[in-house]
Amino acid sequence: MIQKRTNDVFTNPKADRLFSWLQTKRFLVFGVGTERAIKALVLGLLSRGQQPIVVPDACGCWDQEAAELALRQV
Repeated sequence: MIQKRTNDVFTNPKADRLFSWLQTKRFLVFGVGTERAIKALVLGLLSRGQQPIVVPDACGCWDQEAAELALRQV
């Protein structure tokens, strides 16, 4: 299990090792916290040479405007 203490899962060293160990380049990304956690995850995957695919219809948010901006940024 990988626990995250911040919005960025990659602050946990286990997450970085796991995503490096996996033999895939594409990840489907969905969940809650589009404006924070989803954005941090996608940017972290991109910086590691991965190809995240965000499913906007399967993402939740607390601030709709911030979430729309986050999706445009990633």
